[in-house]
Amino acid sequence: MQWLVKHTGLILLFFVLSNGSSAQKENYYLVDDLELESIDEYDRYVLDSCLKVYHSSEHDTMKMNAIYGIVLECWDDRVWPKYNQWVYDVVSKKLKNKDYENEVVKKNFIKNKAASINNFGYLKNSEGNILEALTLYLQSLKLMKSINHKEGMASTLNNIASIYAGQDDFDTALEYNQQSLEIAQENNDLEAQSISYTNLGALYDDMGDPEKALLYYERCLDLTKQLNDPSGTANALNNIAGIKEDKGEVQEAEAFYLEAIELLSIESNEEGLAIVLNNLADLYWSQNNIQKAKYYAKEALVIAHRIAYPSLLMSAYHTQFKINKQEQNWMRALYSHEQYIAMRDSVKNDENTRAVLNRKFQYEYQIQAAKDSIARAEENRIHAAEIMAEKAEKERHILASENHKLEAEQQKKQNFILYGGLAILLLLAAFIFNRFKVTQRQNAIIASQKNEVESQKQKIELQHQNLEAIHKEVSDSIAYAQRLQQAILPSGDDLNHHLKDGFVMYRPKDVVSGDFYWMQVLKDQVLIAVADCTGHGVPGAMVSVVCSNALNRSVKEFGLTDPAKILDKTRDLVIETFTLSGKEVKDGMDISLCALSKDYDESGTRHVSFAGANNPIWLVTLKTDLNQAKLKENKTVVGEHKALIELRPNKQPVGLYETPEPFSSQTLSVKKGEMLYLFTDGFADQFGGKTTSQFGNGKKYKYKPLKQFILNMNALDMDIQQLRLEEEFELWKGDFEQVDDVCIIGIRL
Repeated sequence: MQWLVKHTGLILLFFVLSNGSSAQKENYYLVDDLELESIDEYDRYVLDSCLKVYHSSEHDTMKMNAIYGIVLECWDDRVWPKYNQWVYDVVSKKLKNKDYENEVVKKNFIKNKAASINNFGYLKNSEGNILEALTLYLQSLKLMKSINHKEGMASTLNNIASIYAGQDDFDTALEYNQQSLEIAQENNDLEAQSISYTNLGALYDDMGDPEKALLYYERCLDLTKQLNDPSGTANALNNIAGIKEDKGEVQEAEAFYLEAIELLSIESNEEGLAIVLNNLADLYWSQNNIQKAKYYAKEALVIAHRIAYPSLLMSAYHTQFKINKQEQNWMRALYSHEQYIAMRDSVKNDENTRAVLNRKFQYEYQIQAAKDSIARAEENRIHAAEIMAEKAEKERHILASENHKLEAEQQKKQNFILYGGLAILLLLAAFIFNRFKVTQRQNAIIASQKNEVESQKQKIELQHQNLEAIHKEVSDSIAYAQRLQQAILPSGDDLNHHLKDGFVMYRPKDVVSGDFYWMQVLKDQVLIAVADCTGHGVPGAMVSVVCSNALNRSVKEFGLTDPAKILDKTRDLVIETFTLSGKEVKDGMDISLCALSKDYDESGTRHVSFAGANNPIWLVTLKTDLNQAKLKENKTVVGEHKALIELRPNKQPVGLYETPEPFSSQTLSVKKGEMLYLFTDGFADQFGGKTTSQFGNGKKYKYKPLKQFILNMNALDMDIQQLRLEEEFELWKGDFEQVDDVCIIGIRL
């Protein structure tokens, strides 16, 4: 990648906290048409802080530097260009009228003006107007040279190089990048050197010379590590990994990608993190390591959604498409491909606009490039002649001085050889004797340390073997518990056969889960339930086995079919099981249980009986089928054509409870096409959201947004509904840990 510098760093500005009270003063913001409500939190903080410094400062230099702080730190294209224009207008007027205190202030104004012109070039380049961008960069460079501002010269030369690189004029781009690098080295500016090395590496990569590209990327890596710049280091690692991957050095490429991901995660650099995660997913996909490819591709997609960059979303969805296609998951492959096409079209529209502008200015660019080439050749010729003349004069003085010193040196050398030789012999003898004694002592110490190390190594190896054995035993036990729990869940074939059209979203927090779903098929109805047992992980899974067995016994052994009666008997059986130990155990479950008739009656409806312990169910139906009282209920969510209503449970668990009451059933008739949703509390209780940034600590998803989300996607196919729920959960969760098991079942009747 080419580094394009938005603006040249000129100042060190210390921000101060602003209470915003001055924001109401007339002309406080200096520029017109600022949409303050739409500016993000950080840019607004920069804006208010710098303006407070501006209005409280008495000297022009501090005032100008304060406003340039907005240009330097803000990245909102609706904000910083306005202040960049303001800086240019003010300093141009002051320089023209000679309205400055002294030469130091004048030099600072010239730096401000040159940096502003550089920024105009950046804007023109982003619009695709390369000729105007190049002209502005050259104007900025001329001003920087007039005050010998090395940092600004290096940055502007990099920008000029990027123009030529964009036109595939690699020789000219290399020339400007080399000039920038030489200035940065002369100025001992390690950061500018690292940028030049990155640009040179990218140029050689584009020119098809991966070895030279790798050389410059590695030099950049060394410098970013010296600078303790994690984001720069990660960028270099990503570039090196790409070269290694192209050369077939897969393991090295993987290691570089993983190191870059670790650094970017610490830095919270989400754009860079999404790029590297997707690159690593592509690497695993190319090696047919589908599980790892899926994991990293999903992480990249979550971040790309969060920061909403079309190019990142395009790459992420394309990787998802390749993985889904290889797994022959055609529904998800189609969805990913459609999203990829949408993002690609968005990016392509931007690229087409730039291409049209590029073609418009191509001819003028070539003329300008020719002029620049002639001017540079003449400048280089004059510069070379001056250097040769200066060198000849220096050599004449050096020769005269050397002749004078030569005679004195000859005499000194003779004396040195005579007396020095004897001294060296004596010192050498003493040194040899001393080293012999030291070596004897060191050998004895080394032998003792070697024995100690071997002893410690054996102990550590034994401890390592014991830990491995314990880890394997625990892992095997959890894996066996997982197989036991899976055995109590209905199979996918059974669900598809008896429920016809539905989905199950099942995401345990750990390997095993406290949530489970259950089904029994009777002669004329199907019993379906979603349950949330006390705890999660292995303890929750153990409780789920007890509760599932109690449900089975209630139906098969006691012949119960009414949901309320089944929950009453299940409670008795669960309490009986847990009290066999003689201790009071309050474990149990929350559950929603439905009995669905298999066939439609003469009016074209099916009968649903529901009973719940703390867990409700949701029904999505047409608005026209509900009365006004039902539509206005607090728990009802109303859409354009449909509404989601809640069937409420008994407020007690299935288990030991202080004031237990018999469970009650609710019966309703549902039409073909209406949907039921059974669920646990894991999705609604998940922490996450936009407040995962530095300005917040996360919040729960909650039930009302979940109802609205389900109502909005209700018309989609079951597979797509499941996919949308999983995506929404990942996007909300972000970097937060999953707090509980999640289970949601949707059934279209």
